[in-house]
Amino acid sequence: MMKRVLLAIAAGMLAVSAFAGFRSAADIGKKTGSTAIVVEAAETDTAEAADSDWYNKALTDPDLTSQYSYYKMIDVNKDGVPVLIMSTTDQSFIGDEDRACLIVNSDGEPKIVKEIGGNAGECFYYNPGEQYITYFSRLAGEGHYAVCQVKDGELNVVKTLDYYAPHHNPDEDSDKAINRIDGVDVSEGVFENATKEYAKEEFAVTYEAIK
Repeated sequence: MMKRVLLAIAAGMLAVSAFAGFRSAADIGKKTGSTAIVVEAAETDTAEAADSDWYNKALTDPDLTSQYSYYKMIDVNKDGVPVLIMSTTDQSFIGDEDRACLIVNSDGEPKIVKEIGGNAGECFYYNPGEQYITYFSRLAGEGHYAVCQVKDGELNVVKTLDYYAPHHNPDEDSDKAINRIDGVDVSEGVFENATKEYAKEEFAVTYEAIK
């Protein structure tokens, strides 16, 4: 049912985009009188409409749907082009045997840019007030956050937040916890404020079933 709905939505988006493209091309033609410009504008609008269906390709791909039963779409950049996360669970915490993957639009095709799961615990976070998606991973005595931008079909890390419990300092033996932002030691308070900005509990991504 979900797949049929998604196909219908995608078809509707294509129709609306095509109509909008025709109107914008006609408007350009009226202003410039140039047939070449009208054709160029129409071709651009058609390409953009085709790109809008990329996520449906992922949600109907048997190679992906045979692995993942849940999904979430998030407009990280607030530009109308969402990223897609597919998961084996509806829960935010990806641990034990669960897995998830982050998929972006790359020239109209779905592209996996991050896969998580199978470790002590991992999670995606998204703060609706920011244009970042944050990936969290943990091991015994360690916690790591990577704050990322989605740009040009890639996932780029722009900030790192790392926590090391006592006796887990990677540089030397220590009996105190270490908090670091972008590799620089900071106080516990500064570190906690940073994690609240990007990875509060309510920012943890949960998922809906693919039906």
